[in-house]
Amino acid sequence: MVESTKKLIAKSVNDDILTLAASLAFYTVLAISPLIVLMITFISSLNLRLLSLIAQDEFAELMKIVHHAGVFLVYAAMFSILLRWMPDSRPNWTAALIGGFLTSFLFLAGKILIGIYIGQTAVGSTYGAAGSLVVLLIWAFYSSLIFLFGAEIASLLGDENGFEPGRRSRRERLMA
Repeated sequence: MVESTKKLIAKSVNDDILTLAASLAFYTVLAISPLIVLMITFISSLNLRLLSLIAQDEFAELMKIVHHAGVFLVYAAMFSILLRWMPDSRPNWTAALIGGFLTSFLFLAGKILIGIYIGQTAVGSTYGAAGSLVVLLIWAFYSSLIFLFGAEIASLLGDENGFEPGRRSRRERLMA
């Protein structure tokens, strides 16, 4: 009786440790992947600037369009994957893709608009040395707001179109 209880406890602890390790690895990859995407975007922007200095004007405009479309698709893929795999109850791919594309569009629009704001206004004269901190906080607020808006859209579409049948949420799997 005591041996079977010890084996049951050991199995339960091992399962919990494996679940914890898998969750930690998964969330580590999810935390690092946006940084990798941002690095890729930065490098492609740098390459675009170098090509626009070398190339003719018509080619430079075409490269800008291709660059913005590529960045949009990379962000849409990243947001779609996050919106698909992060929630407890996973929406289907259609809902996640629609939410990801909407989030990507709003994210890039905000990036452009905040860039225009920084270029056109004298943030330093208004806020002094804290001007860059204010802009960073505004960008962090806007980014989190847009991501949560996309998650809400994916959730609403997932409710209409249905979630994957037969899947239990992570919380239900851990409690079982």
